Amino acid sequence: DKAYANFQAIIEKFKRVTDSMGSRLIITSIPSRSFLEERLTILPWTHQEVNMKQYFKERGINDFSKLDFNLPNSRLSQLLGKLGLDYLDFSKELKELHQKRSVLEKGGDHLNPYGHRSLSILLKDKLSI
Repeated sequence: DKAYANFQAIIEKFKRVTDSMGSRLIITSIPSRSFLEERLTILPWTHQEVNMKQYFKERGINDFSKLDFNLPNSRLSQLLGKLGLDYLDFSKELKELHQKRSVLEKGGDHLNPYGHRSLSILLKDKLSI
């Protein structure tokens, strides 16, 4: 929750700056490989790739029905809604694209050229540019 409070303070500052310029602040996010593939990929503290189900089973967790891969996006959407900001969530669209062809750099969470191109088309279509 402290991380969200810090993030909120940063977003509020961005909003003040864009408001002072007469601009509109629109937020989007790039989903992680964990979300796109519904698996835990890299443990940040070890930089080791693991299988999500195996990782949790080893810790006695066998019910995956309550595992919410969309929780970060849901919390972000709630926070931005509370601040009156637009949030364009393309996680479902990027997930569909990723299932056909990877939108991420090999072994990482950064968009590859295909991912950038796909996201720019999604933004253009949503914003009617």
